[in-house]
Amino acid sequence: MLAFFKQFPEISAVLSEKKDESMKVFLERPEENRENREKFFLRQGIDAGRVVSAEIVHGTKVEIITFQKYTDKRRPSLIGISSFGVVRQVIPGTDALVTKEKNVFLSITVADCLPIFFYDPVARVIGIAHAGWRGLVDGVMGKTFEAFVACGVDKKNLFVSLGPSIQKCHFEIGMDILPRFEDFEKYINRRDGRIFVDLPGIAKEQLQGLGVSEDHIEISTACTFCESDIFFSYRRDKPQKIEAMVAVIGLAS
Repeated sequence: MLAFFKQFPEISAVLSEKKDESMKVFLERPEENRENREKFFLRQGIDAGRVVSAEIVHGTKVEIITFQKYTDKRRPSLIGISSFGVVRQVIPGTDALVTKEKNVFLSITVADCLPIFFYDPVARVIGIAHAGWRGLVDGVMGKTFEAFVACGVDKKNLFVSLGPSIQKCHFEIGMDILPRFEDFEKYINRRDGRIFVDLPGIAKEQLQGLGVSEDHIEISTACTFCESDIFFSYRRDKPQKIEAMVAVIGLAS
């Protein structure tokens, strides 16, 4: 288990590891990997019934989570109810979540893409985003910031942590999608006739462009592709069924 935002004891922000087994959420098969997830959350002192998950579709949709909106037992995304009466659910079609609710835990799953944790200690707002190359070039970061502004966040107070992901040593692209990176030429590395891209570098530039202070951004240099004993990697393993880590963040009351 890897922890983030250690300077803020009121925040629980963690990423599972390969040894914790797959945490991938499937909207159509909510029971799959549920036991793995519940065991992991229990070890972190998190009630699984207070975890809200993004489906992950490599898009830019962001949801602001509130008790009022997401405790409707009639919602089709319902996958169970905890002893607190809070719905455990997956929010369809989303890749980022934001909330100002306390004791609500936001989660995404990753297997090479960037898990991005957000926290404003002044407005007491948290968020999490799944950012692969599609999300980054299509604007998931900007959409997430719009949600933070809607929750009263001042960008100068926002802290961001970029977790482990596939690094520029292994994130290779083909000529077919190279034009999608035309605004990020300095993050493209060409070697031996191949093209590699620095996704964390792009994410950092976007964050600073949105007004986040450089000293409020921390970036993991761990590569999910390289460290096969610690992380799942879709590009490395090419599994028939996706296996993934879970990234989760919550604010204690």
